[in-house]
Amino acid sequence: TNGIDTGLLTTGTNVLCIMGFNSGLLSSDFYLKHTVNITYGVGPSAPAISNTPATILSTTSAIASGSVISTGQAPSKAWLFWQAGSDGGTNKGSWLNTTYVGYVTVGDVDTTLNGLITNTTYYYRYYASNSIGTAWAAPAESFTMPAGVATSTVPLSKADKRFLRAAYDLSR
Repeated sequence: TNGIDTGLLTTGTNVLCIMGFNSGLLSSDFYLKHTVNITYGVGPSAPAISNTPATILSTTSAIASGSVISTGQAPSKAWLFWQAGSDGGTNKGSWLNTTYVGYVTVGDVDTTLNGLITNTTYYYRYYASNSIGTAWAAPAESFTMPAGVATSTVPLSKADKRFLRAAYDLSR
């Protein structure tokens, strides 16, 4: 606008009304009226991400879940920061483990964690980044791995062993 105050909004909706009048120039004498809404976007921004509760899969694995709320209208990447014992906060260096999730879109994001220890509490936070900025999910989520599975001293039949072997093979 070259320093001229046009009164137009740079974000939101401007309404442009075009009217044609006959020679009397009275508003009651208009013969053409057309209204156009001109909406301007907010533009790119930092992404927004949240943590959601984890799902325990077994005594040694879990799914850490989150949700990408917004990519900020720019390609966004996400990481999962996690560790046992305490919340590492919003300092990348305070976390013992980092898992790169990759490029993300709005919606759920899940990361499977394996090799976890029974009776141990784990904490996690998702982190997202794009060309405009970064975002940490808050607050951190936590989950506790269950105690180990009790073992049986009852001998298994050959059929039971075949069934368990087939189920194990299918799960791999």
